[in-house]
Amino acid sequence: MLRFRSSGQKYSFMSETRLSFWSRLGRGITATRQFVLNLIFLLFVGVILAGVVSSCESLGIDNDTALLIQPAGFIVERESFGNPLQDLLDNSVETSEVVLDDLVEAIDRAATDDRIPVVVLDLQHLVSLSSVHADVLTRALGRFRKEGKQVIAYGTWFSQDQYRLASAADAVYLHPMGTLLFEGFAANGLYFKALLEKLKVTMHVFKVGEFKSAVEPFTENGMSEPAREANRELVDGLWADYVAAISRNRQLADGLFAAYVADIDQRIETAGGDSARAALESALVDELLSEDEFNARMIDRVAVDEDGAFRAIDSADYLLATAGMPENVNDAHIGLIHMTGPIAEGDQAGPGIDPELMREQIRKAAEDSSVRALVVRINSPGGSAFASEQIRQSLELVQLAEKPVIISMGEVAASGGYWIASTADAVFAHPQTITGSIGVFALMPSVERALADIGVHSDGIGTSPLSGVLNPYGPLAEPYARIAQASVNKTYADFLNLVARGRTLAPEKVAEIAEGRVWIGTRAKALGLVDELGDLEDALAYAAKLAGLDEFNVREFAPPVDPRDELLHDLMQSRVFEGLVPARNPLWSVLDAHADQWLPVLTGTGQPYAICSSCPPVH
Repeated sequence: MLRFRSSGQKYSFMSETRLSFWSRLGRGITATRQFVLNLIFLLFVGVILAGVVSSCESLGIDNDTALLIQPAGFIVERESFGNPLQDLLDNSVETSEVVLDDLVEAIDRAATDDRIPVVVLDLQHLVSLSSVHADVLTRALGRFRKEGKQVIAYGTWFSQDQYRLASAADAVYLHPMGTLLFEGFAANGLYFKALLEKLKVTMHVFKVGEFKSAVEPFTENGMSEPAREANRELVDGLWADYVAAISRNRQLADGLFAAYVADIDQRIETAGGDSARAALESALVDELLSEDEFNARMIDRVAVDEDGAFRAIDSADYLLATAGMPENVNDAHIGLIHMTGPIAEGDQAGPGIDPELMREQIRKAAEDSSVRALVVRINSPGGSAFASEQIRQSLELVQLAEKPVIISMGEVAASGGYWIASTADAVFAHPQTITGSIGVFALMPSVERALADIGVHSDGIGTSPLSGVLNPYGPLAEPYARIAQASVNKTYADFLNLVARGRTLAPEKVAEIAEGRVWIGTRAKALGLVDELGDLEDALAYAAKLAGLDEFNVREFAPPVDPRDELLHDLMQSRVFEGLVPARNPLWSVLDAHADQWLPVLTGTGQPYAICSSCPPVH
């Protein structure tokens, strides 16, 4: 077999006899591995199902039972399915995921269930909670309270994220030795310019947008002034929203909560180092109770079970126990597609948004005669500009088929995420959504200086000015650098034109608010980048209005999941599996999210990207 590389490396020859032997050996190893994995899978499922069957009891709900909202891990809008079997073999089970809609559905069902007089929030195992998801749950708890029922929160400690939701309860109880601290919001990052210089790695940057700070970690040793200005407005806006939410939920006088946070060190010192007492004295919690005292208080409110604890049912068990409730039957549908994660393409597409898979779901929605409108839920910091345009064009074809397309933004819908949304019929965002970041960049590292420093040099010949691009060990060809910058300029101009056309804004107005700058939802609405503030339900209702529907069902379109992976995923998330394999450190989930976002950029070929560097990892 001949092998030839255009980079100028030598070709080699391998005999057919050796190829045949190694090929047969490789196929044998592959077949054996597949057999072993399948055997392990069957044994694993057999053991787990045996445990499930042996432990299954009919779920019943007695009167005076509390609904326990006790999420562990991350709250997500859609579960992620990787390769659970490989995760199991690698001993790297991911942090648990709890679906937001499941929690909302449990609360809404309990609101009209006479057996459930109270919801208890136990948030101690919740890793993080976005402001957007906290507000969705707060509204659901509000509907529960309107039925004359009560919401109670208890914790041995509360993080800032957890407290945003806990503050929406009628009563918040904290352990006497508990803690409640508020660190606010910040925009921090690592900068690698000095490191790259020491390694003698040259980072070639092509960008448009004064505030497009995504490239700064590779070109600076600290935050630039434009980035500092943009990030300051972003974190101040998020913090103002948080302060308003806590003040509203706890019915605090204006300025009281902000004053507490500003003087938190002095207040805790005054309380003798007792942060729980300081929180109580500032009306942030209602009472300090030990776990036994809280249990006794709840027994007075509901009933006691056979173990001496207050009678409660977990939200997941409650959904199972109340399954089979009649649902609205209607032939008209609003299509729903979730797009979550970084936007990549081809072999680079990992757990994020794959344009080919998304376009296939969009096509199915367009061709389904029962679907009268389409809502796209975007939760993405961006990614490949080309992949973003592919998805946007597919959505435009749905509009040409006279089906309205409505965008519902989640926690983040910036850069490439906003590109996808730019020409929809309407764009909805939460007040805390991070969006905008209308800017484009490309990165290409080269290592010729690093190699030269250790005595390695690259040389050769080519047929054209761009032939040097094929040599990964040489300097970047100047003609290619000019082409890359021109490509970035054009992509940015395309982005501006799409926003101007889609949002009916003057091009010069878009140019003013673009430049890679990031905005929160309330500011984006004032600037005309989004049309309405609201959640997914609001977007669905508006889509139905545009389609002329009074009643409708929601039909979700999603890429197929391997049934084996889905079964394993569900089992590994279940209580039966709990404790058998160590849980993955949440830190790795955050690092993975950043790796998924940046690896395609750093290993790509300098194509234009639209990524928001200020945006948090999405779940």
